[in-house]
Amino acid sequence: MPQRIALIAFKFPPYAQVGARRWTKLAKYLARQGVEIDVFAANWGDGEQGLADVDHPNIHIHRVPCPGLHRLWYARFDRHTIRGRIGWFVERVLNRFVQSWPVFEEARLWRRVVGSTSRVIVDRQITTLVVTGAPFWAVHWASRVKARHPDVRLIVDYRDPWTDLPGLSSLAARRRQRMIDMELAALRSADTVVAVSQGLGEIVNAKLPGLDVRTIRNGCDPEEIPESVGTVGVPRSPILIHAGNIFAGRERPFAALLGTISEHQNDFPELRFVFYGGVPNDLVRQHAALVEAGTIQFRERITASQLMIEYQHAFACLHFNAEAFPFALSTKVFEHACMRRPTLSVNYGGELSRLIEVDGLGWNARADDPEDIRRSLRRVRDAWLESPGQQLDDVNTSYGYPAIAEQWRELIGDVES
Repeated sequence: MPQRIALIAFKFPPYAQVGARRWTKLAKYLARQGVEIDVFAANWGDGEQGLADVDHPNIHIHRVPCPGLHRLWYARFDRHTIRGRIGWFVERVLNRFVQSWPVFEEARLWRRVVGSTSRVIVDRQITTLVVTGAPFWAVHWASRVKARHPDVRLIVDYRDPWTDLPGLSSLAARRRQRMIDMELAALRSADTVVAVSQGLGEIVNAKLPGLDVRTIRNGCDPEEIPESVGTVGVPRSPILIHAGNIFAGRERPFAALLGTISEHQNDFPELRFVFYGGVPNDLVRQHAALVEAGTIQFRERITASQLMIEYQHAFACLHFNAEAFPFALSTKVFEHACMRRPTLSVNYGGELSRLIEVDGLGWNARADDPEDIRRSLRRVRDAWLESPGQQLDDVNTSYGYPAIAEQWRELIGDVES
């Protein structure tokens, strides 16, 4: 009998941002490995991103409506059109009135997912339920499903911390305590917790000692790697690329890097920096001279396939870790490695820093030490001068989602046995 699981994933294709990526790729490869997956996701509109990955006979997607503003929060408005300008205006106005309704509560009204999931679990005789957060209200609703079906094994996938997020410290004490109680209740209902890094797993385990906590990392999709990787030739200039929005605490290391570039540009005049995605406007304005000089370029977000092409023309890639998340292991670092491009990570130490050092994936720079950032940029420049065509060795196969999906398949077998 094939393995069958129900998956509650609020963010799932065509949701276009990184929150859907882990389970888009896991579903893709688990389905190929013979696992049947019933996915319960919010409706994200008529986009197409990621849908090709989850178009498989073993994947059945159930769209469960959720009242709320989640689609407005993540919409991309073309302000060259009347409709786009109206949408942008409405989103801004609504956000001013719902500041007490933060993004991490976007699945708060998604209670219909409980009944939808329960019916399919009974109809298809599913014995394992997986839920991924954030948003962590999805985990709360999964625990309600578990309460209806105590014999179903519940696996909670932690991609981020829950009540340890820095933004929660600003909530009123009673409200924050309710969220802490909700997290503990959900953890008590879980049979197993999977964390994307060892450090995050330790945070979860400290909340409920004795809980079965496993670590299964993020990775890269080898099918996104162009066949031409490693054969494009020597990049014409030492370009460093960053892809993704620079928010949620990553502004500080980003600002530290820009400050060092601005102050010491003569130390590494050849280096050029390209950023794809959202960047704080105040930092863009503050470093307008670097933009005018062509040292830095800010560009719109691009698709994953386009990004892989751009990586081939870069000498190295950039990464920023927020001080509050020393345990984070960004998907981007694995993608850089799969593209054989080294990473310059501006961080505060921690698990990501150790990974880069131990696996030889590039360079680390302490975000709170301008002189260390300066030294690291010099190292990048020296590496370019020594070998402009330098690239990483063949990628570690454990970074690929096929291997990561196999770990999940084995875990599901362990939980069900």
